[in-house]
Amino acid sequence: NERTSERTNERTNERTNERTNERTHERTNERTNGRTNERTNERTNERTNERKNERTNERTNKRTNERTNEQTYKLVLTLKKKRTNSPSIER
Repeated sequence: NERTSERTNERTNERTNERTNERTHERTNERTNGRTNERTNERTNERTNERKNERTNERTNKRTNERTNEQTYKLVLTLKKKRTNSPSIER
């Protein structure tokens, strides 16, 4: 009877340990997956923000260039007008 009890206890302990290990692995995996997902989300957000910033910079540069070109064009017209109206400046 003692040996039977010992074997029964061993089998019970094995099953208990297996279940405990399974639960431990599940919790560990959940934590690991949580951290992995956080890092993935951070990297995705960084890439998204970089792309948004690039597009914003492109639009800003385009507008700045357009304004600069307009101002340059106006200045050229003004200078041409002054040359035309001033007799002392050679054409």
